[in-house]
Amino acid sequence: EYCTLVSGASDVDSDGDASLPSAKLARNALPCDEPGCEHRAANASSLKVHKRTHTGERPYACDETSCEYRAARPGHLKAHKRMHSSERPYACDETDCEYR
Repeated sequence: EYCTLVSGASDVDSDGDASLPSAKLARNALPCDEPGCEHRAANASSLKVHKRTHTGERPYACDETSCEYRAARPGHLKAHKRMHSSERPYACDETDCEYR
C-alpha cells in the first residue's frame, strides 16, 4: 500500500515525492538508503527514479540517428524528442504571438 501525505504537506512534486525536507510524509514513506541523502519517496517507483540521481543511470535513450541523449525519466526523453520533430504542443498565450 502506498503512503499518503499527512494533511498540510504541500511541498510535493508530480511523482508524489517530498521536494523539500520540510514536507511531512506519512510514517511509512520510503527513505533513500544513500548515505547523507534525506529524500523520502511516497512509493517504490518514485524511490527507484530518485535513486537514479545517485547512480547516474539513464535507461531511456533517444532513438534518433547520431543522437546520444539519454534520460533518467521517460517524460524527459519525450520532451527531448520534440526537438527532432516539428511537434510544438505548447503555444505562447500572449496576444499576436505565434511562438511555439
